[in-house]
Amino acid sequence: MLWKSYMQRMHPCRSNERWGMGLCPFCRTPGASSDNLIRNFDKRMEAGDAIAIHEIGVHYFHGDNGHSQDITKALEYYKRAGDLGYAESYITILALLIFMVME
Repeated sequence: MLWKSYMQRMHPCRSNERWGMGLCPFCRTPGASSDNLIRNFDKRMEAGDAIAIHEIGVHYFHGDNGHSQDITKALEYYKRAGDLGYAESYITILALLIFMVME
């Protein structure tokens, strides 16, 4: 029972769903398609999931998974995720500002 609980939380397939990676090295299941990944993030955003909001910001920053590159929109998503308590979003905003100043 303990092993099953651990695998549900830590198994790489959960990472594959989140990041859209290839096959899981343990169970060989495929990762989520880009459309399913975006749909999943949209549902999680509507529910107020700060990590999903941050990840949408990452998609806008890099211009991937069907999102056009838009730094301003990415910063808005990072701030929204930070306001919901996801500290990594504030760290990302700080890193972007430092990068912009150094250019």
